[in-house]
Amino acid sequence: PTVVGENFICSNCTSLTSLEGAPQKVGGSFRCRECTSLTSLKGAPQEVGSDFDCRECTSLTSLEGAPKKIGGKIIN
Repeated sequence: PTVVGENFICSNCTSLTSLEGAPQKVGGSFRCRECTSLTSLKGAPQEVGSDFDCRECTSLTSLEGAPKKIGGKIIN
């Protein structure tokens, strides 16, 4: 989907390497934490209504590509 009205969770997806194909607008929180193979936030939603949680993504070296509009905070 391109829009999700509530939370979107793809946490613990250890083989996920990018966020390409993720919804571009999320009404609630976006959680991709503990995705240990995630190397880029490219493809992340452009707008998140609450928190953007990417903590414990140990292969992530930059927040480049993070949402442009976040209603809460970035948790990394």
